[in-house]
Amino acid sequence: MTTLFKLLSQEDNSFLERFASRKHGRKRRYLAKDKYDLYPGRRDLAEENSVEVVPGWWIGTNYSRKNI
Repeated sequence: MTTLFKLLSQEDNSFLERFASRKHGRKRRYLAKDKYDLYPGRRDLAEENSVEVVPGWWIGTNYSRKNI
């Protein structure tokens, strides 16, 4: 999934911004400029389960198959 986001952001400079502006999960975001926004209230999860897709954009990696 991280590779897909990297490729899409290379093809379209506005992709990440547009994706981030859309509705995400009930409580968590899938993509954010701040990795701590991915797991509100859980700094430990943000540290362990986030990947910087491109400089300044983070994606969460701790999701169930159902959510993905």
